[in-house]
Amino acid sequence: MTARGPLPIPDLVWRDGAPTAVGYDDIYFNPEDGVAETRHVFLAGTGLPDRWRTARHFVIGELGFGTGLNFLCAWDLWNETRPRGGHLHFISVEGAPLTSDQLSSAHEAFPAFAKLSARLRGAYPPRARGAHLLPLADDVTLHLLFGEASDMLHGLEAQVDAWFLDGFAPAKNPAMWTGDVVREVARCSAPGTRLASFTVAGDVRRALQDAGFTVQKTPGFGRKREMVQATFEVTARPDDVPWFALPAPRAPGRIAVIGAGVAGVSCARALHRHGCDVTLIDNLDAYEAGASRTPSGLVLPRLGAALDAPARFYAQAHRLATATYRGLDVYSAGGALHLPPKPDQVARLEKTTLTGLFDPARVTLLSPEEASARAGTTVKSSALFFADGGQLDGPAYLNLAARGIGFRDNANVSAIARKGDAWHIFDEAHQLIMEADTIIVACAMAAARLLPEARLPLHARHGQITRVSGGTLPLPVAYGGYAAPAGSGLWIGATHTHAESEVAPAFDPQADQSNLAALAEVMPDLATTLEIKGHWFGIRATTPDQLPIAGPVVDAADFAKTFARLAHGDARQLPPVDYQPGLYAVTGLGSRGFASAPLLGEIVAAQILGLPSPVERDVRHMLHPARFTARDIRRGTVTA
Repeated sequence: MTARGPLPIPDLVWRDGAPTAVGYDDIYFNPEDGVAETRHVFLAGTGLPDRWRTARHFVIGELGFGTGLNFLCAWDLWNETRPRGGHLHFISVEGAPLTSDQLSSAHEAFPAFAKLSARLRGAYPPRARGAHLLPLADDVTLHLLFGEASDMLHGLEAQVDAWFLDGFAPAKNPAMWTGDVVREVARCSAPGTRLASFTVAGDVRRALQDAGFTVQKTPGFGRKREMVQATFEVTARPDDVPWFALPAPRAPGRIAVIGAGVAGVSCARALHRHGCDVTLIDNLDAYEAGASRTPSGLVLPRLGAALDAPARFYAQAHRLATATYRGLDVYSAGGALHLPPKPDQVARLEKTTLTGLFDPARVTLLSPEEASARAGTTVKSSALFFADGGQLDGPAYLNLAARGIGFRDNANVSAIARKGDAWHIFDEAHQLIMEADTIIVACAMAAARLLPEARLPLHARHGQITRVSGGTLPLPVAYGGYAAPAGSGLWIGATHTHAESEVAPAFDPQADQSNLAALAEVMPDLATTLEIKGHWFGIRATTPDQLPIAGPVVDAADFAKTFARLAHGDARQLPPVDYQPGLYAVTGLGSRGFASAPLLGEIVAAQILGLPSPVERDVRHMLHPARFTARDIRRGTVTA
């Protein structure tokens, strides 16, 4: 992603009940009958609904979300004609999203879609650059990509079955129709992919032909004499780096998720939503000590002043997490303050707001005085207020989220082994717990023990939070540590010290004092009134780069042999990765588990099922379990 700053708000005028974009002097839909035009140009123009009648998953890509009319029409038709067990994925790029009020006004022209419109508007995302994942129904997922078309398509990983090219006219919005954009459309297509557009501009037709589409003019709608239909006739060349290329999708069969913390539950929920046979496995004794059992989990992103992959990942993860938890009794969604970890990092807060990764209406920079007013006590520095941030009751959420999913408790997994075409999962007595076709290892530090061949560089960190009385706050405040409401008192924390094993160590009285001292640095008046009443402690799994691990698992020694030439900068004609079939890992979430797990679950579910990736390609690479081995190969430090 190269563009930064807040997304532009369209300047609209209304003519005959339809919006016109002043900046482009072009209409969003035909005021005479926009629904009929969409059905003719885009639905019939790409062979729908016939082409999805036998599809397990059908993917539509669109340039120009606009008012969402094309999506509503496709969703309506899908509801009438969907195949049994099918799922519709609709991916749409938009550089200047309408506001919620503008969207609501535009939808008044489509009363037949009132119920669908209400669901879309209820889930409509913040005005933030990047990818937004909206599971609108059990069988419909909307992927909104907010940003310039070239940026958004460059990071897209999807195999699209039908394209709707519906940006403003090429003469008025040429950036939407460049050769680079069309080549990205082709990259995400497969032989037989169909495309439709209202425009018959010669430059567009030639760009489509050059990219591998067979193009024809067909009768248009209403006063528009002609439109374009096209079919992709070649096989797009893979352009992913081979050492991070994904395995080919396979039937997932029976899926076992080892670990029922927030990482495992998030994976299971994402797969369960797609109709998969999923079973969670955990040892409840260890489960109670896991970091996901914290009674006070903050839902805030890791801040970044750049547009790099970590900043984009955590911003997107925060959006999905708050959308997932919003409305649940176990989530207090009154907002949260984020102070700089160090006093000299105040400028970093302002830079974060300028990236465009957060909606300016939902994330605001406050002066120390404004932050103090929000907190109800003296705050010594500026702060970011996250209107959607909040506090999650970890145990209550996990119990709620795991409902309806198979669960084998009191099962202490000691080993997994591939036998024939299935994975066998064993307990400490080497008794078989279950067989599975696909395994997701999501058990924090234990992942390194269960996957020794992957060489996951996990580090155990002891975290302790302290329950105090004598003062409270109206909302959570993060400052390197954090303070969060707990009835008439507070939870404050958390320490982050080295642990010798994956088993939670005993209570550390010095940790309570450390937590109080950290609070006193940023809210001194509050800290003087507090009295220690209790504590909670657990183990976090972290990685050397402080980023999670999510994706398919490799044998690190075999990987190192296959890609040894990377040590010399030679990446030519390398073979694809030889993955262990049906084996995935999600771990290393650190202190941001509740903010990152819902997105990580969707990422791995998409990889298992061969669905459009919910994140950009470089973000997926950043999370790949083999990234540490690839790094060591380049450094020349890898060992066989």
